[in-house]
Amino acid sequence: MSPRISRNCRRTSSTIRPAARPTACIAKLEKKVEALEKRPAGPAPQQPPPPQTAAYTIPTADSPILGNKDAKVELTIFSDFQCPFCGRVDPMLHEVAKDPELKDKVKVVYKHFPLSFHPNAKPAAKAAMAVREVGGDKAFWDFSEKAYANQKDLSPENYVKWAGEAG
Repeated sequence: MSPRISRNCRRTSSTIRPAARPTACIAKLEKKVEALEKRPAGPAPQQPPPPQTAAYTIPTADSPILGNKDAKVELTIFSDFQCPFCGRVDPMLHEVAKDPELKDKVKVVYKHFPLSFHPNAKPAAKAAMAVREVGGDKAFWDFSEKAYANQKDLSPENYVKWAGEAG
């Protein structure tokens, strides 16, 4: 006899009476649970990695810097001009650089990290690098503020406009 599909149990034999099917299904499931409980535990959990004890030096010599270039604390940000989350962080970075208590102690270093699914991020990064090459770090940061504030309007025409405004 071929097995039949039941609403209460995936497969039951046609020899099981209709009234007994739920009970048979429950018994079958209980056996599976018992078998699972008797199985040995999986592999032992891995030991956590040792704590990080050293900082890594990120090359920043050719990167735009906001704030005191000689500050001892360096905040390196990897960012994307089209990323909405990066756009939310940008004003905070400028606040850090202007804060009376922090401005001499902290410098913000920008690293381009255009994400592949943001089609305007890479062209905006190239435009920002060109602006910096012509106008220096201040022009870069002025351009970046415009780009982040107008993320929905990233376009070659606007890059030229913002570059002119940035100097």
